[in-house]
Amino acid sequence: MGRASALLAFASVGAGCDCLGYAVHLVDASGTDAAGTEGDAAEPPDDPRRPGRTLDAAPDAEAPPEPAPEDAAPEDAAPCDPVDEGPEWDDAEWNTEVPDQDGGQYTSVAVGADGVVHITYFDKEDHSLRHVWGGPGDWHQETIDDDGAGSWTSLEIDADGALHVTYSTPGVVELRYATNGSGAWTTEVLEGEGNPGAWTSLALDADGAAHVSFQFTSRGDLGYASNASGEWVLETVDWPGQTGAYSSLALDAGGGVHIAYLDQTVFAVRYATNATGAWMTQTIDDDGTLPALAIDSFGTEHLLYYSIADEEMHARRTECGLWSEEEVVAPGIPQTSTALAASPDGTVHAVFDIVDGVGRDLRGLQHYVRGSSWSRTGIGGIGKYVSVAVSADLRVSVSAWAQGPDELLYLWRDPE
Repeated sequence: MGRASALLAFASVGAGCDCLGYAVHLVDASGTDAAGTEGDAAEPPDDPRRPGRTLDAAPDAEAPPEPAPEDAAPEDAAPCDPVDEGPEWDDAEWNTEVPDQDGGQYTSVAVGADGVVHITYFDKEDHSLRHVWGGPGDWHQETIDDDGAGSWTSLEIDADGALHVTYSTPGVVELRYATNGSGAWTTEVLEGEGNPGAWTSLALDADGAAHVSFQFTSRGDLGYASNASGEWVLETVDWPGQTGAYSSLALDAGGGVHIAYLDQTVFAVRYATNATGAWMTQTIDDDGTLPALAIDSFGTEHLLYYSIADEEMHARRTECGLWSEEEVVAPGIPQTSTALAASPDGTVHAVFDIVDGVGRDLRGLQHYVRGSSWSRTGIGGIGKYVSVAVSADLRVSVSAWAQGPDELLYLWRDPE
């Protein structure tokens, strides 16, 4: 997937403690949160020290098969050519529009070959999955699913211009898939033991088949599903404990699946791939969260995440088949979300909203791009549930939710 995103909620560890812990914030089917207050369908709290709750594993959940093996890095890596890099991008003016003034949580943005921008999102008032499309000054709206669904949306467009969306229902989580490939929207539920549904991430292969990562919410396992065989097949990739949160999936040129995700038990950034024919898993950082994954036009994997210990946004990339050392992208703490997208010119674009690590002052949405190194190119504004995509003409498109007025935001910039 060219685009990836993750969402975070913070919780206090204990009274009198200066440290921060992390938890998932839950709501029930009525939109009421775990504390008994009316909530915004799984909206992470704004206060970094507000208590949250973690998902409970089902006590009678059937044990999955043996875990996928951990990757072992070779002791003597074979020499290889340097990783190709994209050009540098300069700072530029960002533009903003409001495609919908009545909702906009859990956004996902994609741009078709025709340049039309598509955004899916959750309307918290109607509890529905919504879709806007068009471009600056010319937006159209429709409802895809009005049956209490629309959180954790992930949107992709196939070679024929058809849209494909995965999303969840709040409360009792249910994984759903929708497409307009037949000319009209059709939806289906991906059913499976373990309650599949949360933190969906979608990518399409060269044949238009869907590949989805998610969490089995009742037992806290990382799940994967695909309809490449003609029907949906679901499987468990990683366990035990609470793992699979904030999953971010990308496909390589050979169709190999790559997934970054959070192990909530120990707050470690994990990675899984079946590119060799069998699932392999490994820990990338044992003190991180909010992973976002993308693969650039050179085939290099890029991973963005938040380092809890350093209170910084960090990045790694694959070099000669191994993950590189950490690169510091930006100081500060992400408020709710991160997003990552690969551009046709070989650059990688990151968007997140952060606060300063010391004063906890909101710095708003940030856009960073990596050519030969990471650099900030501005953006400004305040938004949550961000998503980013880069079109063939190199326009950078960002979707986000403005919480105060409850509006869907579209931000964009053109190349120099």
